[in-house]
Amino acid sequence: MFVATGGADVASDHHLIVSQLKLKLAANKPSSQRVIRKKFNIEKLNHGEIRKKFEEELKESLEQENMKELDPNEHWTKIKEIMFTKGENVLGLRQRKYTRDWITEET
Repeated sequence: MFVATGGADVASDHHLIVSQLKLKLAANKPSSQRVIRKKFNIEKLNHGEIRKKFEEELKESLEQENMKELDPNEHWTKIKEIMFTKGENVLGLRQRKYTRDWITEET
């Protein structure tokens, strides 16, 4: 709800606006419940040798699996598992970049 009220008796076109807000804050999840996604170092794919190695290992692993009898959900789960394991083995995980604090003791 917004209400425009008259301001001070001066030559101005500004009016004071009074409003009521309803604010709902979401609770932060504890660190034990947060999902931390693995991020692969995909910059290594720009190097020809590493790209070929990743492609070959991925292709080899997918050919070894017998996925014709699986339903689509199991099929996708199997492909995802293979991609994650090969990505982690060949590409490695991306290192997290730590940023400096906004407020330091000097400021």
